[in-house]
Amino acid sequence: MSVFVVGLNHRSAPLAVLERIGIPEPRLEKALAELSNLEHVQEAAVVSTCNRIEVYAFAETFHGAYENVREFLADFSYTPLADFANHLYSKFGLQAVEHLFKVTSGLDSAVLGETEIQGQVKRAWEAAQHENLVGPELNLLFRHSLEAGKKVRSLTRVGAEKVSSVCAAAVALAQKECGSLVGKKALMLGTGEVGQTGARILSGLDMAEVSIASRTWQRASHLAESVEGQAVHLDELGEALLEVDFLFSATGSASLMLERGEMADVMQRRGHRKLVVIDLAVPRDIDPTAADIEGLMMMDLEDIQQFAETELESSLEEIHRAQAIINQEIEHYSRDNAASSMTPLIVDFRRKICDISQLEFGRFESELASLTSDQRESVEALVHGIVNKVLHHPTTRIRESQDAELLGSALRELFDLEGSPSATGADDPR
Repeated sequence: MSVFVVGLNHRSAPLAVLERIGIPEPRLEKALAELSNLEHVQEAAVVSTCNRIEVYAFAETFHGAYENVREFLADFSYTPLADFANHLYSKFGLQAVEHLFKVTSGLDSAVLGETEIQGQVKRAWEAAQHENLVGPELNLLFRHSLEAGKKVRSLTRVGAEKVSSVCAAAVALAQKECGSLVGKKALMLGTGEVGQTGARILSGLDMAEVSIASRTWQRASHLAESVEGQAVHLDELGEALLEVDFLFSATGSASLMLERGEMADVMQRRGHRKLVVIDLAVPRDIDPTAADIEGLMMMDLEDIQQFAETELESSLEEIHRAQAIINQEIEHYSRDNAASSMTPLIVDFRRKICDISQLEFGRFESELASLTSDQRESVEALVHGIVNKVLHHPTTRIRESQDAELLGSALRELFDLEGSPSATGADDPR
């Protein structure tokens, strides 16, 4: 029995694959419902962001659960497994634990120390809890992963640099390619978490104007007001694009927001004056085939990833410090997991010893009959006190020892017990 993860991310798969397999937020509830029906999966949670789609699961039989999850990803995305199987990765036991800790800490992000991912992991956990799809195994895993993420961010400078989010990297990339954004006009298409972050960054750059467009007018108006910008109706998007220098797009739409023909019309009406488009959405909002239109400069998450990778060398020392913290948190998780997995065995052990003491009371019932009720209670308290003191040290040792599995096996053998702990840290059964 163990936790494992199956998924794809920006390192294992191109954007064209990620955008086909990703699970947008409106479909997450349905995805979790389908996961709950998988034959071999006992617990599950989905972390789906612009850079990854991962299913974390707990199962008693790894091989069956692994195939269940692969087939789920194919069926739910309406994509043949053969189209993305080579891009999938899977990690088992403590490797899966370490992977989630790195994800939550921002060490596995396209942008090192990405600030949004901690909240995204937390919401993934909460969504799975809401669907009653996580239990003691994944609850423990996600609780420790969030703790690891907090410690990495508080004790290192990972995520403290100016490029610490996808939006910040997008703006930095735009500045690198096009010079200063001061006095320019930008339009943010999308009002989700990424759109909100991007709008706030843009509003602090002394730009001439920041406009907000969304599929929901109320959300566009609210965000525009908060950044002292202006809201744009979606049906006026084409007109708005005639006036801006930059378009940042980050909606959660499952289909294109702007087709090639629409972009060609916009650029013709602009007289092919340069327009920089940075598409942060997965799947992409802007038709990628529009990239060859004269005057249009298009960038997406793959371009941002390549840009962010150039920033890594100066952060190697902080990455090493972060990894040391993660290693320490893995030890804490392993200790807590071992203690939790030993609970059935310890309960069985205590019950057996207490049953023996009760049987002994029964054997001496005639001798105890002459005692007053107060005297009898004193004798029982004395016996139970001795039993508890004798049991305290071995049960505590089993809970806290790094050799909990070995000690538990010995206890099970010596006292003929049935309690069977899980083996999250066991070797990969493959």
